[in-house]
Formats: sequence, structure tokens, C-alpha cells
Amino acid sequence: MKLQFSFVAFAAAALFALPTLSTGYSLIGGNLGIGTTGNGYQRDFRIFNNAADATANDNGTTSASYPGATGAKQAIWKSGEIWNSNKDGNANFDFDFQGSATAAGGLNGNTISWGTSGCSGGTLAYCQTPISDGWNILMCEGWTWNDGPTVGSGQIDIQGVATHELGHALGLGHSSVSCSGSCANVTTMCPTICGTGVEQRSLQTDDKNGLAAIYGAKPANKPTITGLSGSFLVGGTLVITGTNFPSTVNVKFTAGTTTNTGTIPGVVYNVAATATSVSVTIPSTAVDGNVLVWAPGISRLSNPFPIDIGSSGGGGGGPCGTVANYGSGSVGSQSGTVANIGTNGTSPSAANTNFALTLTGGNANQSCQLLMSSAQATAPQLWGTLYVRFPYTSMSVGATTATGTKSTVVPISAAMVGTTQYFQYLVFDPTKGYQHTGGLRVTYCP
Repeated sequence: MKLQFSFVAFAAAALFALPTLSTGYSLIGGNLGIGTTGNGYQRDFRIFNNAADATANDNGTTSASYPGATGAKQAIWKSGEIWNSNKDGNANFDFDFQGSATAAGGLNGNTISWGTSGCSGGTLAYCQTPISDGWNILMCEGWTWNDGPTVGSGQIDIQGVATHELGHALGLGHSSVSCSGSCANVTTMCPTICGTGVEQRSLQTDDKNGLAAIYGAKPANKPTITGLSGSFLVGGTLVITGTNFPSTVNVKFTAGTTTNTGTIPGVVYNVAATATSVSVTIPSTAVDGNVLVWAPGISRLSNPFPIDIGSSGGGGGGPCGTVANYGSGSVGSQSGTVANIGTNGTSPSAANTNFALTLTGGNANQSCQLLMSSAQATAPQLWGTLYVRFPYTSMSVGATTATGTKSTVVPISAAMVGTTQYFQYLVFDPTKGYQHTGGLRVTYCP
């Protein structure tokens, strides 16, 4: 069943009609700036989580990739992330998730919320703009919204619908490519959804072409964050590693604010940097969310990188004994299942000699490596994604079992108490080179 998207644009209180194209993406005019074109910092977005449906906020699974976010908040964060330069978008564009808002906001509040106004005629959601000065997205009550990761029959996927509406917010109109027939590979910016809308969580070629038409291809000199280390406490020194950092940058943290002009909360201005490293004092306004390197001098904004503010220990670990997954594994060409990393359920403490990491869902009877590092990363590789920051230690742990599992005991010394390590399994894959798990963050106890 296909359900309608509605797109409404307001400029000078008049309805703005989308151009009609027989094929391909369309543009509505304008773009979201980063403070160098006179329209302030407009890459920010946030959620006012007033959804009435219980299914809109029943996903309580936490993830280090989305610190402090569950339910609809996490789904909305994911919907913006898919447009980013290090995800599906691959253009010179990155959204900046600013967490929760306390109200729906006005026309240019860059906020996603739920309501009933303008929701007649089968409308699921709509975006109000002038774009250059902000936007507002309303998700229509009257439908049964679901925060995922799976969505039942008769329910509507928050992430898929919000991904479409954020496409309008950044300047795209509707597409007419791959909008009928099978739901597989349906274009995100089609004017209707297919099924529950889950298929429109990811971008297709026409979406990417439209994004690049507005913001250009991802440039060679775009700042890119690959890892974080040091202190994650307010007032502490965070070390950001990556590439293409200018000698002076601004560093922007999620601050839970709607302010995007003037001196923006959460921004540390004029920070000295090398091409591969930035050391910055975390401001008091920073909250769980993301951090970006902002280089107005070259009109560049880095990819956002998740950060858990207030966590203890170098590398951003949580309280003593914390074990947290982040990122996602890949499907093995032999196993047909996603590889996952976990533990045997015992405490990661120096007093415990049986703490072990576990692998499930791997290719059977294949050689396996365990990667270990003092900091996390999200670095694309030919075989998938590296979730531990280089330099890392790689340890051969033998072959997986006939059911694709593995267990590795981790000895914990007294010197490791209070520190944090990051782990990832790699399993040989004859087609991809490696099948990989997501990452696992472990903070050790006495």
C-alpha cells in the first residue's frame, strides 16, 4: 500500500509550487548554509518528541553511535545521518543533530515534531520552508508511527518518512524515478511511500544526484573525523583525529539548543589544529550527541562524530563495568547472517578471570581476528567499516566454529582498571575479504 507524502513550502506567506519534471529529481531552490553565506548556521536539526503512539518510542536499545538517544529520537537522528558525507549521501553535506527541543518551534526552528494541522487527505508528513532561513517538519498524528528497527503491518516508519522530509529541508523536491512497482530500491524522494516506508531509509542514485546538484560532490579537502580520544568530560581536553583540518577551526558540539546565529552555544571558536589532530576543551554547554570540525574559512563542515559527554576514562568509556555496542556488522557471504560482537555476560573486572568477548553470526570455520584500540572510529574500508581507531592491535584468535561463533577470554590486569578499550572481530570472507562485527566499548572495573 502506498501512502501519500505531502510537501508544503511557504515563502512570503504564499504557497510555493514544485516544478513538474517527467523524470529525475527536482530542486525547490536554496540550500542550508554553514555560516558563511549570510543565513547563519543551518545544518542543525532536532526533535520535539511529542508523538502520541506508544510504538513511536518503544525501542529502548541504546547505541554508542547515537549516545543518549532511544525511541523516536534515535530514529530521527538516523534519518538525518543517511544524507551525510560519510554515509549514503557522499556529497559536500552533513546534518548536525542537536538532540531534543522543548517545543515544536517556529517556521525556521529546524525541528521535527508531531501534530494534526495540515494533515488531511492522507498526508503523512510535510516540510515548511524557506530553507535559507530554516524549516519545520510536522509528522501527522492519526497514523500509527513506529520507531523501528522493525515496523509492523499497518504502521509507518518514523525513520523512512523523516529521511524523505529532511530531503525537502535541504532543498530537494520530489523525484519521479523508481516510484512504482516493487518497494525494493524505491527512491527516497518519491512523493509516496511504499509499504511501511522502511525502504526509504536509504538513498538511491537519484537522491544522491539531487543532493550533489545542490551541494556539490564531496571535496578532496573536506575535513573528516575518524576518531576521538582523551577526556570526554566537560572541561576536559578532547582529542579529535582525522584528515584535512585547517590550522584554525571551530569545534561544534551538540548543545540541545535552537540558536543557530551569532555566538552559537556548543561551539568553541578559533581552535588551533594540525592537519590530522585537534585538541579542544569540552564546553559546559555540550551534551550527548555529535561533534563536528567546522572550517568557515574554506566553507567546509566535517562529518558529525558521536560523542558521549560526561563519560569517564580516556577514550570515552562509561562508568566502571560499562559494556556498549556501537556500529553494525556485515552479512557473511557464507553465513547469510550479520556478525555481532558481545560478551559472555560476566563483569569486565580485574577480579574476574572469565570475562570473554563473543562472536555470533560469523562465517563458519574461517580464520578470525580481534582488533583492539584505546579509541573508537567509524572509518570506511574496502571490506566494510573499521570501528576501532588506528593504531590498533590485531590478534589472531583461531577459526570460528561450525556455527560461526567464537569466544575470546580477555585478561584484565590492575593497570587496566578505569580504562576503556574498543573491540571488533573480523572473520575471513572469500567474497568480501572480511566479514566484520560492529564495535564494542568496554570500561574495566577493579
